[in-house]
Amino acid sequence: MAEATAAEVGEGVASGAVDGKAGVAFGAVEADGLKVSFTLTPNDLMVFYGHYYRTDRRAIRARRVVRFGVAAFFACLALAIDILTIRIYLGIFALLWLAASGWWIRRAVARKTRKMLFRPDSQCLLGHRTLTFGAEGIRVEAGYADQTLRWEAFMRWVELPGYILLYVSETSAYVVPC
Repeated sequence: MAEATAAEVGEGVASGAVDGKAGVAFGAVEADGLKVSFTLTPNDLMVFYGHYYRTDRRAIRARRVVRFGVAAFFACLALAIDILTIRIYLGIFALLWLAASGWWIRRAVARKTRKMLFRPDSQCLLGHRTLTFGAEGIRVEAGYADQTLRWEAFMRWVELPGYILLYVSETSAYVVPC
């Protein structure tokens, strides 16, 4: 996974060069810039949400609190109860929770994200896009909007297998399949 700042990406586009950090060729910039057209699907956006879930400090901290907090609660409860059989079952549950909660939490987040992407009010996130990369920034054309974002608007970019994520905030990015 390669990362770079927006200034580095802008310089690479302006010069028509290959970015040395990630080896991504942006091509020569013509009068109207380099155009990329694609259609975003729910699976494309799941790549972003998966990357965010794995790398965001707040999401990681929340998962740890849930995993270890529930396990600690049941471990303490096991110590407070006098009946040996119940203690054993609560201790086993705490260990099973620690072992399986990572998988369960990932699955729950993916399920809720997919459900959100298929709601009618989320359909503006999907569909056809045309991005025009130029020396000043990126022009984003979609069925519902047309905007130009200067390179300063981008915090960073991340290259994943088959995708480039252009972050405009800590929690929001443009997903570009490649």
